[in-house]
Amino acid sequence: MKKTVAVTLALTLLLCGAAGVAAIKINALRDKVEITQHTEYGDKTTADGIEMHMKTQIGRRLFWETAYTAGAEEAPRTAYEYHSEDVPMEYDEVEYISIQDRISGDIAAYYDFTEDLTGLAKELKTLAEETPADAEGTRTVSLKEYYDQYEVNIDISLNGMHTTLTEGPVWEAFNRFLRVPVKDTDYIVFHMNKLREDAFGIRTQSVDAEGAFCSLTSAGLVAPLFNRCFFTLRIWNEDENSSETRKDYGSIPGGYGVYSFPYNTGLSAEEAASGFLAGDIENVLPLAEDAEVSFMDLNGDGTKLMVYTAEPDGFYLTVLDIETLRQTQKLRIGDDDAYNVRTDPDAAVILLPDALAVITETNGVFTPEFTVPTLSIALHGNTVMLYETDVDLAFRDGKLAWAAPCGYDRFGLMIIDKTGLVYYGVYENGVIAGHEGPGFNPLDALAKDPIRIRWEK
Repeated sequence: MKKTVAVTLALTLLLCGAAGVAAIKINALRDKVEITQHTEYGDKTTADGIEMHMKTQIGRRLFWETAYTAGAEEAPRTAYEYHSEDVPMEYDEVEYISIQDRISGDIAAYYDFTEDLTGLAKELKTLAEETPADAEGTRTVSLKEYYDQYEVNIDISLNGMHTTLTEGPVWEAFNRFLRVPVKDTDYIVFHMNKLREDAFGIRTQSVDAEGAFCSLTSAGLVAPLFNRCFFTLRIWNEDENSSETRKDYGSIPGGYGVYSFPYNTGLSAEEAASGFLAGDIENVLPLAEDAEVSFMDLNGDGTKLMVYTAEPDGFYLTVLDIETLRQTQKLRIGDDDAYNVRTDPDAAVILLPDALAVITETNGVFTPEFTVPTLSIALHGNTVMLYETDVDLAFRDGKLAWAAPCGYDRFGLMIIDKTGLVYYGVYENGVIAGHEGPGFNPLDALAKDPIRIRWEK
């Protein structure tokens, strides 16, 4: 039996400007939603009981939210809306904190030499003036002349507030904690390729690993349930062969690791400069400097911090209780660093270089369920789906369901267990298929959560 989720092409009359005629047709057809299921591998009854919720649209005017249960006899259930004007795209409000190296930012910003500049900007302006047209110039600068430490700027997005802190009490607090001194041997080399007087290119180069310009990169995560931020900071320099070398974390309290602080909510951008921090910054997970934080995520209910680290002897998951800030668990997942991690209330899926690992949580304890070679999925499935952005997963009774778009008019569903892939099906909007073009976007990739799946309760 053909099952469905999608729309009829007649509804696209709206896109041609025939709004009145289309509205009449919409009222008659709005509940006639169909889905066509194509089994690519395995037994389709394996998917029975999976509830699929999909957002579809045409031309940002016609919208459907459809619920469909695989294997059920009843027709898909659809909520429909028509808008006489284009509806703006939905954007998920992403909350984050990002720590940015101020020196790198200063260098990148200095391309207008018409002003009376100071600091590194002045050095670049001098180099530009001294370099003849159609020639190359080089200038070596000691960073100690301009900086005592590698200062950072803080970019935050919380509760509708978006701001970058470059001064003020909060900025000062971060720089007191994240203190990375500039050494006498730290310098940077500017190379300028001057095509003509008003056209030039700039690049920087560190000459050796011992006396090189240092860069800082960060990854941040917000735990809204507890009004707490977590972040890590990587400090490195790059030699002339583009080889990265870690710098010293000795001046940061607790050294290298995952840092955390509580924050105040409901602040304006102006208030954030002085009142963002609600407590001290601290190192809540000290790590060896030869470890590297690859991913951080929250568990399904937002009460645990999941820190994935690549260490010399393998790839690990370390779990922290957000309320107590104590480590509760550490699991070894595999030999190599992961490509990606997906976390859902049902499970966490780790995409390793040649395998897929599934971890579940029961009563606060994380347990490895299985690890299968990605080759076992690639033989009959669609491994591209594993790397899509708009994906969803559900886990129950040893089976992982994974859904993702695999075309403008269809999405794929894979079911994987400890043996590998057991089912791969494609669910198609049969009416719109073959009519790709402007305005046709049945799977609304512009919406928040276009596909969501759950095992039927």
